[in-house]
Amino acid sequence: MNLCPRRLTPALATLLACLPILALAADATSGTRWEVTTSINAMGMSIPGQVTQACSTGAHQDQPLPPESKQNNCSYSLLSQTGNTAKYAIKCGGDHPMDGTGEMTYASDHYTGKFNMNSGAQGQVAMTFEGKKMGACTGTEANNPAKMNAIKQQAAAGQAQYSQAMAQSCKLQAEDGARPYPFMDALNTGTVQCPDPALKQQYCSRFQTYKPFLNQKDSEAQVRASGVTGTVMATPFSDSLKLCAVTADTVQTKLCSSAEKDGEMEFLVKDCPVQTQAIAARECAGRSYTSVSAKYRGLCSNYATANANGSPTNSPPATPGTPDPSSSLKDKAKSALKGLFGR
Repeated sequence: MNLCPRRLTPALATLLACLPILALAADATSGTRWEVTTSINAMGMSIPGQVTQACSTGAHQDQPLPPESKQNNCSYSLLSQTGNTAKYAIKCGGDHPMDGTGEMTYASDHYTGKFNMNSGAQGQVAMTFEGKKMGACTGTEANNPAKMNAIKQQAAAGQAQYSQAMAQSCKLQAEDGARPYPFMDALNTGTVQCPDPALKQQYCSRFQTYKPFLNQKDSEAQVRASGVTGTVMATPFSDSLKLCAVTADTVQTKLCSSAEKDGEMEFLVKDCPVQTQAIAARECAGRSYTSVSAKYRGLCSNYATANANGSPTNSPPATPGTPDPSSSLKDKAKSALKGLFGR
Protein backbone atom coordinates (compact mmCIF):
# COMPACT_ATOMS: atom_id res chain seq x y z
CA MET A 1 0.00 0.00 0.00
CA ASN A 2 1.03 3.57 -0.44
CA LEU A 3 0.19 6.48 1.83
CA CYS A 4 0.89 9.80 0.19
CA PRO A 5 0.20 13.29 1.56
CA ARG A 6 1.18 15.01 -1.64
CA ARG A 7 -1.86 17.26 -1.65
CA LEU A 8 -4.11 17.01 1.39
CA THR A 9 -7.22 19.01 0.64
CA PRO A 10 -10.82 18.90 1.80
CA ALA A 11 -11.53 16.96 -1.37
CA LEU A 12 -10.85 13.59 0.23
CA ALA A 13 -11.09 11.89 -3.14
CA THR A 14 -7.69 13.40 -3.90
CA LEU A 15 -6.27 11.98 -0.69
CA LEU A 16 -7.96 8.64 -1.28
CA ALA A 17 -6.49 8.34 -4.74
CA CYS A 18 -2.97 8.14 -3.33
CA LEU A 19 -3.73 5.89 -0.36
CA PRO A 20 -3.48 2.14 -0.19
CA ILE A 21 -2.20 0.68 -3.39
CA LEU A 22 -0.09 -2.43 -3.21
CA ALA A 23 3.52 -2.67 -4.35
CA LEU A 24 4.10 -2.02 -8.04
CA ALA A 25 4.44 -5.14 -10.12
CA ALA A 26 7.87 -5.75 -11.57
CA ASP A 27 6.14 -7.71 -14.32
CA ALA A 28 2.66 -6.94 -15.60
CA THR A 29 1.37 -10.49 -15.08
CA SER A 30 3.67 -12.24 -12.57
CA GLY A 31 2.31 -11.79 -9.07
CA THR A 32 -0.81 -12.06 -6.94
CA ARG A 33 -3.90 -10.04 -7.67
CA TRP A 34 -5.56 -8.42 -4.64
CA GLU A 35 -8.86 -6.62 -4.32
CA VAL A 36 -8.42 -3.88 -1.72
CA THR A 37 -11.34 -2.00 -0.14
CA THR A 38 -10.37 1.23 1.59
CA SER A 39 -12.21 3.59 3.95
CA ILE A 40 -10.92 6.98 5.15
CA ASN A 41 -12.01 9.39 7.83
CA ALA A 42 -10.36 12.80 7.80
CA MET A 43 -11.21 16.47 8.29
CA GLY A 44 -14.65 15.56 9.59
CA MET A 45 -15.61 13.61 6.48
CA SER A 46 -15.71 9.91 5.62
CA ILE A 47 -15.28 8.07 2.35
CA PRO A 48 -16.13 4.37 2.69
CA GLY A 49 -15.55 1.39 0.49
CA GLN A 50 -13.34 2.39 -2.44
CA VAL A 51 -12.36 -0.82 -4.24
CA THR A 52 -9.01 -1.14 -6.04
CA GLN A 53 -7.47 -4.04 -7.94
CA ALA A 54 -3.71 -4.27 -7.36
CA CYS A 55 -0.87 -6.63 -8.16
CA SER A 56 1.60 -7.65 -5.45
CA THR A 57 4.90 -9.24 -6.45
CA GLY A 58 8.06 -10.59 -4.89
CA ALA A 59 8.66 -12.63 -1.74
CA HIS A 60 5.76 -11.04 0.10
CA GLN A 61 3.11 -11.22 -2.60
CA ASP A 62 0.96 -13.47 -0.38
CA GLN A 63 1.39 -11.12 2.58
CA PRO A 64 1.73 -7.62 1.06
CA LEU A 65 3.93 -5.20 2.96
CA PRO A 66 3.58 -1.43 2.98
CA PRO A 67 6.33 -0.44 0.52
CA GLU A 68 8.43 2.71 0.73
CA SER A 69 7.16 5.48 -1.51
CA LYS A 70 9.95 7.65 -2.87
CA GLN A 71 7.49 9.38 -5.18
CA ASN A 72 5.43 10.63 -2.25
CA ASN A 73 8.25 10.91 0.32
CA CYS A 74 6.71 8.20 2.50
CA SER A 75 8.61 5.39 4.20
CA TYR A 76 7.68 2.64 6.64
CA SER A 77 9.53 0.83 9.38
CA LEU A 78 8.54 -2.42 11.09
CA LEU A 79 7.87 -1.89 14.80
CA SER A 80 6.94 -5.42 15.83
CA GLN A 81 5.59 -8.74 14.54
CA THR A 82 3.37 -11.00 16.62
CA GLY A 83 1.97 -14.06 14.83
CA ASN A 84 0.18 -12.84 11.70
CA THR A 85 0.06 -9.19 12.82
CA ALA A 86 2.78 -6.70 11.89
CA LYS A 87 2.92 -3.14 13.27
CA TYR A 88 4.51 -0.30 11.33
CA ALA A 89 5.48 3.34 11.70
CA ILE A 90 4.97 5.68 8.75
CA LYS A 91 6.66 9.01 8.08
CA CYS A 92 5.99 11.23 5.09
CA GLY A 93 7.79 14.44 4.13
CA GLY A 94 7.16 16.90 1.32
CA ASP A 95 4.81 19.85 1.34
CA HIS A 96 2.36 18.13 3.70
CA PRO A 97 4.35 16.08 6.25
CA MET A 98 2.50 13.31 8.03
CA ASP A 99 3.39 10.53 10.46
CA GLY A 100 1.64 7.78 12.36
CA THR A 101 1.42 4.07 13.08
CA GLY A 102 -0.58 1.14 11.77
CA GLU A 103 -0.82 -2.61 11.55
CA MET A 104 -1.67 -5.39 9.10
CA THR A 105 -3.13 -8.79 10.01
CA TYR A 106 -2.98 -11.68 7.52
CA ALA A 107 -4.93 -14.87 6.80
CA SER A 108 -4.29 -17.32 3.95
CA ASP A 109 -6.20 -15.36 1.32
CA HIS A 110 -7.23 -12.25 3.20
CA TYR A 111 -5.78 -9.39 5.24
CA THR A 112 -6.97 -6.33 7.14
CA GLY A 113 -5.13 -3.18 8.08
CA LYS A 114 -5.50 0.19 9.73
CA PHE A 115 -3.35 3.29 10.00
CA ASN A 116 -3.78 6.43 12.09
CA MET A 117 -1.85 9.47 10.96
CA ASN A 118 -1.37 13.06 12.05
CA SER A 119 -1.25 15.37 9.05
CA GLY A 120 -0.60 18.58 10.99
CA ALA A 121 -2.81 21.33 9.62
CA GLN A 122 -5.26 18.79 8.20
CA GLY A 123 -5.69 17.01 11.53
CA GLN A 124 -6.06 13.27 12.05
CA VAL A 125 -6.41 10.86 9.15
CA ALA A 126 -7.73 7.36 9.92
CA MET A 127 -7.62 4.67 7.26
CA THR A 128 -8.88 1.07 7.31
CA PHE A 129 -8.54 -1.44 4.50
CA GLU A 130 -9.26 -5.03 3.62
CA GLY A 131 -7.56 -7.18 0.98
CA LYS A 132 -8.89 -10.31 -0.72
CA LYS A 133 -6.70 -12.57 -2.85
CA MET A 134 -8.17 -12.89 -6.34
CA GLY A 135 -5.59 -15.05 -8.17
CA ALA A 136 -2.81 -14.22 -10.60
CA CYS A 137 -2.16 -10.73 -11.90
CA THR A 138 -3.52 -9.95 -15.36
CA GLY A 139 -1.80 -6.67 -16.15
CA THR A 140 -5.03 -4.68 -15.80
CA GLU A 141 -4.54 -3.81 -12.13
CA ALA A 142 -4.57 -0.21 -10.95
CA ASN A 143 -0.88 -0.33 -10.07
CA ASN A 144 0.23 -1.65 -13.43
CA PRO A 145 3.38 0.37 -14.29
CA ALA A 146 1.89 1.81 -17.48
CA LYS A 147 -1.27 2.85 -15.66
CA MET A 148 0.67 4.30 -12.75
CA ASN A 149 2.83 6.33 -15.10
CA ALA A 150 -0.27 7.71 -16.82
CA ILE A 151 -1.79 8.60 -13.44
CA LYS A 152 1.39 10.37 -12.39
CA GLN A 153 1.40 12.38 -15.60
CA GLN A 154 -2.25 13.32 -15.15
CA ALA A 155 -1.64 14.25 -11.52
CA ALA A 156 1.34 16.42 -12.48
CA ALA A 157 -0.69 18.17 -15.16
CA GLY A 158 -3.59 18.69 -12.74
CA GLN A 159 -1.28 20.04 -10.06
CA ALA A 160 0.29 22.44 -12.55
CA GLN A 161 -3.15 23.70 -13.60
CA TYR A 162 -4.22 24.04 -9.96
CA SER A 163 -1.05 25.96 -9.06
CA GLN A 164 -1.50 28.26 -12.05
CA ALA A 165 -5.14 28.94 -11.20
CA MET A 166 -4.29 29.57 -7.55
CA ALA A 167 -1.48 31.95 -8.47
CA GLN A 168 -3.83 33.90 -10.73
CA SER A 169 -6.50 34.01 -8.03
CA CYS A 170 -4.01 35.28 -5.45
CA LYS A 171 -2.80 37.94 -7.86
CA LEU A 172 -6.33 39.20 -8.48
CA GLN A 173 -7.15 39.25 -4.77
CA ALA A 174 -3.99 41.19 -4.02
CA GLU A 175 -4.88 43.74 -6.69
CA ASP A 176 -8.48 44.02 -5.47
CA GLY A 177 -7.64 44.55 -1.79
CA ALA A 178 -11.16 43.57 -0.73
CA ARG A 179 -10.38 41.05 2.03
CA PRO A 180 -7.25 39.97 3.91
CA TYR A 181 -8.07 36.30 4.48
CA PRO A 182 -6.26 34.74 1.47
CA PHE A 183 -3.06 36.22 2.93
CA MET A 184 -3.49 35.12 6.56
CA ASP A 185 -4.25 31.97 8.54
CA ALA A 186 -7.68 33.08 9.76
CA LEU A 187 -8.80 29.53 10.61
CA ASN A 188 -5.55 28.58 12.38
CA THR A 189 -4.95 25.63 10.08
CA GLY A 190 -1.24 26.27 9.71
CA THR A 191 -1.59 27.12 6.01
CA VAL A 192 -2.19 30.30 4.02
CA GLN A 193 -3.98 30.27 0.68
CA CYS A 194 -1.66 32.92 -0.79
CA PRO A 195 1.72 32.68 0.99
CA ASP A 196 3.78 34.79 -1.45
CA PRO A 197 5.13 37.73 0.62
CA ALA A 198 5.21 39.94 -2.48
CA LEU A 199 1.46 39.44 -2.99
CA LYS A 200 0.82 40.12 0.69
CA GLN A 201 2.71 43.41 0.35
CA GLN A 202 0.75 44.24 -2.78
CA TYR A 203 -2.49 43.54 -0.92
CA CYS A 204 -1.46 45.78 1.98
CA SER A 205 -0.61 48.61 -0.40
CA ARG A 206 -3.98 48.25 -2.09
CA PHE A 207 -5.83 48.08 1.24
CA GLN A 208 -4.37 51.45 2.21
CA THR A 209 -6.20 53.18 -0.63
CA TYR A 210 -9.57 54.92 -0.51
CA LYS A 211 -12.12 52.36 -1.67
CA PRO A 212 -10.81 49.19 0.05
CA PHE A 213 -10.10 51.08 3.27
CA LEU A 214 -13.55 52.69 3.36
CA ASN A 215 -15.43 49.55 2.24
CA GLN A 216 -13.79 47.32 4.84
CA LYS A 217 -14.31 49.91 7.56
CA ASP A 218 -18.01 50.29 6.70
CA SER A 219 -18.51 46.53 6.41
CA GLU A 220 -17.03 45.85 9.83
CA ALA A 221 -19.04 48.70 11.37
CA GLN A 222 -22.25 47.18 10.01
CA VAL A 223 -21.38 43.79 11.47
CA ARG A 224 -20.64 45.27 14.87
CA ALA A 225 -23.84 47.31 14.77
CA SER A 226 -25.81 44.11 14.13
CA GLY A 227 -24.49 42.68 17.39
CA VAL A 228 -22.65 39.78 15.77
CA THR A 229 -19.44 38.98 17.65
CA GLY A 230 -16.82 36.26 17.61
CA THR A 231 -17.45 35.33 13.96
CA VAL A 232 -14.42 34.33 11.91
CA MET A 233 -13.79 36.60 8.92
CA ALA A 234 -16.38 39.16 10.12
CA THR A 235 -13.78 41.81 10.96
CA PRO A 236 -11.88 42.39 7.68
CA PHE A 237 -10.90 45.96 8.60
CA SER A 238 -9.30 45.03 11.93
CA ASP A 239 -7.73 41.95 10.39
CA SER A 240 -6.25 43.96 7.52
CA LEU A 241 -4.78 46.49 9.93
CA LYS A 242 -3.18 43.65 11.89
CA LEU A 243 -1.96 41.83 8.78
CA CYS A 244 -0.36 44.97 7.37
CA ALA A 245 0.94 46.24 10.75
CA VAL A 246 -0.65 49.68 10.42
CA THR A 247 -3.15 51.69 12.46
CA ALA A 248 -6.46 53.09 11.24
CA ASP A 249 -5.49 56.62 12.30
CA THR A 250 -2.22 56.52 10.38
CA VAL A 251 -3.83 55.34 7.15
CA GLN A 252 -6.80 57.67 7.49
CA THR A 253 -4.60 60.71 8.12
CA LYS A 254 -2.54 59.92 5.03
CA LEU A 255 -5.62 59.43 2.85
CA CYS A 256 -7.38 62.54 4.14
CA SER A 257 -4.33 64.63 3.29
CA SER A 258 -4.48 63.61 -0.37
CA ALA A 259 -8.19 62.91 -0.92
CA GLU A 260 -9.05 66.37 -2.31
CA LYS A 261 -6.18 66.26 -4.79
CA ASP A 262 -7.23 62.76 -5.85
CA GLY A 263 -10.89 63.74 -6.22
CA GLU A 264 -12.05 61.29 -3.52
CA MET A 265 -14.98 63.39 -2.33
CA GLU A 266 -16.98 60.46 -0.88
CA PHE A 267 -14.03 59.53 1.29
CA LEU A 268 -13.61 63.14 2.41
CA VAL A 269 -17.24 63.49 3.48
CA LYS A 270 -17.30 60.16 5.34
CA ASP A 271 -13.89 60.10 6.99
CA CYS A 272 -12.29 63.55 6.93
CA PRO A 273 -14.45 66.12 8.83
CA VAL A 274 -11.69 68.70 9.27
CA GLN A 275 -10.76 68.76 5.58
CA THR A 276 -14.41 68.61 4.50
CA GLN A 277 -15.37 71.62 6.62
CA ALA A 278 -12.46 73.63 5.24
CA ILE A 279 -13.38 72.76 1.66
CA ALA A 280 -17.06 73.55 2.27
CA ALA A 281 -16.16 77.00 3.63
CA ARG A 282 -13.90 77.63 0.67
CA GLU A 283 -15.86 76.15 -2.22
CA CYS A 284 -19.52 76.11 -1.16
CA ALA A 285 -20.30 79.04 1.12
CA GLY A 286 -22.57 81.70 -0.34
CA ARG A 287 -22.83 80.03 -3.73
CA SER A 288 -25.73 78.58 -5.67
CA TYR A 289 -25.57 74.98 -6.84
CA THR A 290 -24.75 75.97 -10.43
CA SER A 291 -21.99 78.34 -9.37
CA VAL A 292 -20.18 75.64 -7.42
CA SER A 293 -17.35 73.94 -9.30
CA ALA A 294 -18.48 70.59 -10.73
CA LYS A 295 -15.69 68.90 -8.80
CA TYR A 296 -17.18 70.01 -5.46
CA ARG A 297 -20.93 69.88 -6.13
CA GLY A 298 -21.36 66.42 -4.65
CA LEU A 299 -19.36 67.33 -1.56
CA CYS A 300 -21.26 70.57 -1.07
CA SER A 301 -24.60 68.86 -1.49
CA ASN A 302 -23.78 66.03 0.91
CA TYR A 303 -22.24 68.36 3.44
CA ALA A 304 -25.12 70.82 3.36
CA THR A 305 -27.69 68.04 3.65
CA ALA A 306 -25.92 66.45 6.60
CA ASN A 307 -25.71 69.75 8.46
CA ALA A 308 -29.26 70.77 7.63
CA ASN A 309 -30.43 67.46 9.13
CA GLY A 310 -28.50 68.15 12.32
CA SER A 311 -25.95 65.40 11.77
CA PRO A 312 -22.62 66.96 10.82
CA THR A 313 -20.35 64.44 9.17
CA ASN A 314 -18.06 62.71 11.64
CA SER A 315 -18.46 65.37 14.31
CA PRO A 316 -17.03 64.42 17.72
CA PRO A 317 -19.52 63.75 20.55
CA ALA A 318 -20.27 66.44 23.08
CA THR A 319 -18.51 66.32 26.43
CA PRO A 320 -20.76 66.83 29.52
CA GLY A 321 -20.47 70.39 30.83
CA THR A 322 -19.12 71.79 27.55
CA PRO A 323 -20.91 73.25 24.51
CA ASP A 324 -21.99 70.62 22.00
CA PRO A 325 -19.44 70.85 19.17
CA SER A 326 -21.96 69.37 16.75
CA SER A 327 -24.34 72.26 17.41
CA SER A 328 -21.53 74.74 16.94
CA LEU A 329 -20.44 73.08 13.73
CA LYS A 330 -24.04 72.96 12.53
CA ASP A 331 -24.48 76.69 13.10
CA LYS A 332 -21.19 77.46 11.41
CA ALA A 333 -22.08 75.23 8.46
CA LYS A 334 -25.52 76.84 8.05
CA SER A 335 -23.92 80.26 8.13
CA ALA A 336 -21.08 79.30 5.83
CA LEU A 337 -23.38 77.56 3.35
CA LYS A 338 -26.02 80.26 3.30
CA GLY A 339 -27.20 80.70 -0.23
CA LEU A 340 -26.39 77.15 -1.31
CA PHE A 341 -29.39 75.53 -3.04
CA GLY A 342 -31.45 78.62 -2.43
CA ARG A 343 -30.76 78.76 1.34
